[in-house]
Amino acid sequence: MLLVSLSISATAQQISLAGTVSDEQGVPVPLANVLIKQRKNEKLLYFKATDNNGAFVLNLPSETILTYFYLEVTHVSYRTIKIELEKGKNFYEIRLSRQRVHLDEVSVGIKPRINASGDTIRYDVNSFATQLDRSVGDALKRMPGFEVEQNGRILYQGQAISHLYIDGDDLLEGKYGIGTRAIPHAIVQGVEVYKNHQDIKVLQDRVVSRDITINLVIADKAKMRLNGEAKLGGGWPEQYVSELNAIVFNDKIKMLDALKGNNAGIDIREDLQDLTGQAATNLERHSQPLLSSGTAGAPNLPKARHYLNNSVGLFAHHLVTLDADWQVRANIDLFADRNKLIYDNQNMIFGEMDSISFTEQLYRVNKPFLTEGSLRVHKNTKKTYLNNLLKFNYSRDYSAAELSGDEQLIDQRLKQQQWFFDNHFQYFPMLKGKDVLKFSGRVATNKAPEQLVLASPQKPIVDVPSMSLSWLRQRVTTRTTHAELNIEYLLKPTWFSHRYNLQAFSEWQSLHSSLNPIEGEQVLDEITTGNALQWRRSYALLGSTYEIKRSNFTLSATLPLRLQQISYDDAQFALNRGQVDWLFDPSLEISKKIGQQHEVAGHYGYSNTFGNMQNIYQGAIMTNYRTLLANDTVLQRNRGHHAGFAVKLANAPDMLFVNLGYDYAHVASNVMMSYQVTEQLTSVVALPLTNRQTQHNAVAGISKFLFFLGVKSGITAKWSLTNDNQLVNDALLPYRNRMFSLSPDLNAKLLGRINVAYIGNWSWLHNEPRQRGLPFSQRLVTFSQSVQLYYSPSAMLDIGLKGQQLYTKQREQANYNYFFMDANARYKIPTWRIVLEFDLFNIANIKTFEYIALTTNSRHNNRYQIRGRMALVKAAFTF
Repeated sequence: MLLVSLSISATAQQISLAGTVSDEQGVPVPLANVLIKQRKNEKLLYFKATDNNGAFVLNLPSETILTYFYLEVTHVSYRTIKIELEKGKNFYEIRLSRQRVHLDEVSVGIKPRINASGDTIRYDVNSFATQLDRSVGDALKRMPGFEVEQNGRILYQGQAISHLYIDGDDLLEGKYGIGTRAIPHAIVQGVEVYKNHQDIKVLQDRVVSRDITINLVIADKAKMRLNGEAKLGGGWPEQYVSELNAIVFNDKIKMLDALKGNNAGIDIREDLQDLTGQAATNLERHSQPLLSSGTAGAPNLPKARHYLNNSVGLFAHHLVTLDADWQVRANIDLFADRNKLIYDNQNMIFGEMDSISFTEQLYRVNKPFLTEGSLRVHKNTKKTYLNNLLKFNYSRDYSAAELSGDEQLIDQRLKQQQWFFDNHFQYFPMLKGKDVLKFSGRVATNKAPEQLVLASPQKPIVDVPSMSLSWLRQRVTTRTTHAELNIEYLLKPTWFSHRYNLQAFSEWQSLHSSLNPIEGEQVLDEITTGNALQWRRSYALLGSTYEIKRSNFTLSATLPLRLQQISYDDAQFALNRGQVDWLFDPSLEISKKIGQQHEVAGHYGYSNTFGNMQNIYQGAIMTNYRTLLANDTVLQRNRGHHAGFAVKLANAPDMLFVNLGYDYAHVASNVMMSYQVTEQLTSVVALPLTNRQTQHNAVAGISKFLFFLGVKSGITAKWSLTNDNQLVNDALLPYRNRMFSLSPDLNAKLLGRINVAYIGNWSWLHNEPRQRGLPFSQRLVTFSQSVQLYYSPSAMLDIGLKGQQLYTKQREQANYNYFFMDANARYKIPTWRIVLEFDLFNIANIKTFEYIALTTNSRHNNRYQIRGRMALVKAAFTF
C-alpha cells in the first residue's frame, strides 16, 4: 500500500488504479491480465499483468472519465471477471474462481499474421500491406478469405458483410465504400472479423444472428491527429482529378469528410452506394422510376473505361460520443454530374417461330443531382438499446437524348425528381426479470414526378387513327406513405428461448399519369385514358420465434401469421377492388459448429408476396420511346419456397478458407407478362395466367495464402439453372437458362520488389427452349482477365503495367476480342509527404467497345463509345 501511495503522489497529473488479484482462498494470482476496456465497444485501452504478489497499478490520463470504462481480469486457469469502474474508487480487491483450461486461440508466428479466437478472426494489416497499397481496401484484397468487388462491396467467405465498424463505431452505415477507399491502411492496426455477430448488445445471447461484421482497429498514434490527403491532377485531353479528405478517429469524435471532382471516369457516386442493403428501407427499394430514354444499359466493362463524366461530390460523416452510452451521428452527401452515353445496338427478340429486330443509335446527356442526409441518436448497452434514425433525400435527373433507328429520328427530354423522408425509432429495454421488450415505429413518405417528351417529325411514334402522333408527352407522378409499429417480447434466455411479436403496417400509394399529343405549344387531350389509381395495403401480424442454443448448435424457427387487406380503385376504369388474406410465412434456420472455425448451416422459408400499384394500373404508360406498359385487373401474388445450405471451413494457422453453398427457389405467380412486339413498338400487359419459376444456385470458393511463395490465391465457381416462361406475341415459350462461371485470383509479393495481381473470369451461358421444335437456342462464352505487374526498384519508386483482356464468343455471330493496357509510375518524397503519380490510360487508344448481351428470349449486339487514350499527372499530399 505504501508503494501505491507513493505512485499516486508522484503522478499527480494521472489517475492511478491499483488493486490485488487472488483466488477463492485468498492466495495471490501472479501474471493475471488486468485490462481496461471501453464500455461502448469493448475496445482494449490499457493492459497490465499482476506481479508475484498479485498486485497491479495502472496509470490513466487525468481527463479519463472512469464510468466510461470497465475492468476485465483474465487468466488461463481462472474464469474471466468484469468489474464496472466507479467514480472516486481507485483500489479494487478481485477474487477469481478456477475453471477447466480450454485454449481456443491460435495464432500464426510468421508474417503475414492472423489470430483466431472463437467467432473472431484478427488480421494484422501491416503484415499484409505492401508499399503499393494506399487504402485499407487495397490491403483487404491481399488477405485470404476476403473478396472486394469492383464497387467496393466486401465479402468474407462468400458472404457480404453487414457492417463495417471503425473502432467499434458505425460511422458510415451501409455506405462504407468511401471508407475503404479513403482510409489509409497505415492508420489501421488490424482488421477484426466477427462471425455470427449481433450488434445490439441487449439482444446478444437472445437473438441468433448469421451476420458477418468487420471492425477496423485504428492505431493509437493515429488517434492523436488529423489524417487526410489532398490530391490534384491534370492531363490530356483536358482531364482533371481533385480530392480532399480529412479523417479524425478518436474515442470521442469520428469524422470522415471528402470533397471530390473529376472528368476522368472516376465514379464518385459509388461513395453513395449502400453496399449492405440494410441502410435502404423497403420504400426506397420500391421507389424505382418508371420512365427512361432508351432500352440499353451500361456496357459490360469497368466503368472507368466508358464513363464520360464531369462529376463533383461532397461527403460529410460525423459521429460524436457524448458519454459512455450515447452517440450522435450525422451524414450528409451532395452529388452533381454531367455525363454522356453514346451507343448503337441491334436488338432481336425471339417469338415462337420467328424473330423481331430493331436498331437504335443513341446520344444522351444526363445531368443528375442528389442530396441526402441522416441524423442518428443512439444508445447501445447491455440493458438498453435506443435508436432514432432520421433520413431525407432529394434527387433530380435531367436528360436530353437523340435517338435514331429504323428510318426514325426521335428527340427525347426526360425529367425525373424524387423527395424522400423516413424516421425510424427503436427502444429495447431489459426488464427486471431480464426479459426484453422491443418497441419500434417507422413513418416514411416519398413523391416522384416524371415527364418524358418525345418528338419525331419524320415518322409518327404511335399510330392512332386520324392522328399523326409525332409529339408526345408522358407524365407520371407516384406518391407513397407507409407507417409501421412493432412490439416484441423476449423471454429470459436459456438453452431454449422464445419471443413473440405483434406488428401493424399500413401503406398508401397513388399513381397519376397522362399521355398527351402536342401540337406546337398546345397540349391536346389524352390519346389513352390515364391513371388516377389509389392503393392501400395494411396488415396485422402475430408471430413467434423459438430458438435452441447449445455450445456448437443453434436452431431457430419463426412462425408469423398475417392478416392482410389490400384495396385499390381508379374511377376512370370503374375499378374498385379489395381482398383479405390470411398468410403464413414460416422459416427455419439451423447451424452447427465443427471445432472453433468450421460451420455448417441450412435454411428453409415459405413466403407470400404481392405486387403493388405499379403492377395493377390499367392505363397504358409509355415507359420509353418504344414500350407501352399496362396491366390487367388481377393483383399479382407470388408463393415461394426457398431452401439452401452453406458450409464454411476456416483454418487460420494455415490461412485456408473454404466456402460451399447451394440455394433453391420455386415461385408460383398468378400473373404473367405478355409481350406484343413489332419492329416499331413493344406493348407489355400483365395477364392473369399461372407462371412458375424454379431456380438453382450453387457456389464454391477457396482462398489460401501460400507461405513459401508469399501469394494470396483463390478461385470461385458458380452455377445456376433457371426455368421460366415467356409470353411473346400470344405464344407461350418455356425457357431454360444455364450459367457456369469460374473466377480465379492471385496476389503475389515476390522478392520484395515485384508485385503481381491477376483476376480472371470465364463464363458460359446457355438459353434454350424447353419445348421441342422451338428454335433460337443461344450460347454465349465470355472471358475476361486482368494482370497487373509492379516493380519497385526502391522504397520511393513504383513502376507498373496493367493489361486487361475481354473476349466474347457466340455461334453464328462475330467474336469480340479486346486488349487494354495501362501504365502507372509513382514517386514518393517522404520528407515532404508528397506522392507524384503518372497514369497512361488505354495506351492502344480503343475508342469503341462491342459486346453481346443475352436475356431469356432476346439478343442485343451493343456498341459503345468509350474513353480513348488519356494521360494524367497527379500530386498527393498526405497529412
